[in-house]
Amino acid sequence: MLLQWSRQKAIHKRVEEQFKSNNNMPTAKLNPDPEMHAFVERVHVKGLRRTRDQLVHSQVRRLLSDRVATWGQLVLEIQAAKRRLQALGVFTRVDVTIDTAKSPVAERAGLANAAYEVVFEVQECKQMQYGVRTMAGMDGTVSLVLNGNLRNLTGNAERLIFDYQIGTRDSKSHFLTLARALAMYPFAKASAGLESHSSCFASFSLPLGPTEQLLRAELSWRQLLASQDGRAPLAVRELCGHSIKCGLKHVLEADSRDSATVPMSGGLMMRLTSELAGFGGDVRHLRLGAKLSRSLPLAPLFPAASIHLTAACGHAVPMNGGGIPLADRFTIGGLSSGLRGFDINCVGPSVPRAALSAGEEQQQQAAPEVPSRCYLGGESFFTAGAHLYCPLPLVTRRGNFFDLFRLHAFANAGCLVSNAGGAPVGDWRLPRFPRDEVRLSYGIGILLAVGGLARFELNYTVPQAACAGDKLAPGVGLGIHTATTSSLAKFGPRQRIERLIICHCLSPLVTRRGNFFDLFRLHAFANAGCLVSNAGGAPVGDWRLPRFPRDEVRLSYGIGILLAVGGLARFELNYTVPQAACAGGDKLAPAL
Repeated sequence: MLLQWSRQKAIHKRVEEQFKSNNNMPTAKLNPDPEMHAFVERVHVKGLRRTRDQLVHSQVRRLLSDRVATWGQLVLEIQAAKRRLQALGVFTRVDVTIDTAKSPVAERAGLANAAYEVVFEVQECKQMQYGVRTMAGMDGTVSLVLNGNLRNLTGNAERLIFDYQIGTRDSKSHFLTLARALAMYPFAKASAGLESHSSCFASFSLPLGPTEQLLRAELSWRQLLASQDGRAPLAVRELCGHSIKCGLKHVLEADSRDSATVPMSGGLMMRLTSELAGFGGDVRHLRLGAKLSRSLPLAPLFPAASIHLTAACGHAVPMNGGGIPLADRFTIGGLSSGLRGFDINCVGPSVPRAALSAGEEQQQQAAPEVPSRCYLGGESFFTAGAHLYCPLPLVTRRGNFFDLFRLHAFANAGCLVSNAGGAPVGDWRLPRFPRDEVRLSYGIGILLAVGGLARFELNYTVPQAACAGDKLAPGVGLGIHTATTSSLAKFGPRQRIERLIICHCLSPLVTRRGNFFDLFRLHAFANAGCLVSNAGGAPVGDWRLPRFPRDEVRLSYGIGILLAVGGLARFELNYTVPQAACAGGDKLAPAL
């Protein structure tokens, strides 16, 4: 199909006025001057079969606007139009050809060589795609996934995706998703779908500058069942049953690493997650999470070696006084959470399962191993790790199969706490992580990176510090780590994290700099202070400094937004949490 759009009379008039007095016209050459006058007379798009003309027209019409006046602007706008066509997700190939065009208006003005014709040759994707794949979960389950994908159903760059998953533990699920790129801004994606028979969602993803953001609205009906063997403790049975969750979720992600599995050349990854549930149903809470990863190359001292630092934390605040549901609590333990040396999700508060009878013990011996305790998760957690990656020794030649392997030395730490009595409604205070409850582990192993999407680890792990009830996994173990970050969001390694945090809280409103919003800043703070008095009176000439009792030191922290006015004053709107105070005299001023 051939599409052709002619320029409007106003653009022709602008060309005549702009070049009327020019006597020396530039001639066509292989490498034109970027400042050479140029404009687009016609645009052709070849290869369209199912895609609507209006959708393609919205991606290339900027070439016919007044913003294209020089050869440099023409090339940049053609590259931008090509990226917009590729972002629609319906073309496997987009080629561009630039040729001279005949324009009567340009010839009358003496600009026969300034008119150009742009031709896009595209190849559309197959409308139907299907496949079968296997998927291994971090909990030891293996699933068979049947996938079907229908592209460009009505010609508006939509996709209909259907997945049917069958697991080894009698688990079945199906997903149906309808996604579409926006015509005015194809880099933004809107989608809606169903998960099994109990959940529906609508999401909107938008890349802004160096980051990629996702806004998701979800309505789900969840049913948590106790184990069929009747050994579930009372603490678990109280949390089982039906629940309805309706909320919003915002995710910001940025990644400058060269690989999501084994980064070697340096870079930074950051992922911020915020979820607010309570617009309907019986689940009401605010759930915050953050993950940070930093890669430091050791070249040229140690070529092909790097240090990888990771940190993650999360905090959930109940909004109805009923606590956090079991399905929304944080769990740590295992390779996926960054705490090696412990079994998967078997760290933190737990309760023992009911004892077996004599007949059940004989049946249990032939059945798969079942944990003797039920782990309840927690409302707050943190994990941290340091990793050293280096190539295999005694391998002198590079560029072969052994480049996929790396030696891996690591040290991990983590802690998970739970408010057993239930936190007060809207209690924003961060919990204290007891030092004796921090889990530590270290080890060494070898890993295999597969395509930048996953890595296989064979490690020997030594749990250094653990708590009663934790299920350890010492010694040799095999694990699979999948990449959870996307490569769409990129930013320079020297870019300030402050800008990303501001974008997370104020986006998508703040996208341009140099305007009124530059007067505002996010403000996170932590304060400490102490005041002592000598009630009996100090001796004359006693210059000794007093001692500040540790239990009388006041602590507070918070977050807010400030407005700077002329460099002379600033207005602050803060949410403050007094962390430590003394009884009997201090007058607290919490919240806003």
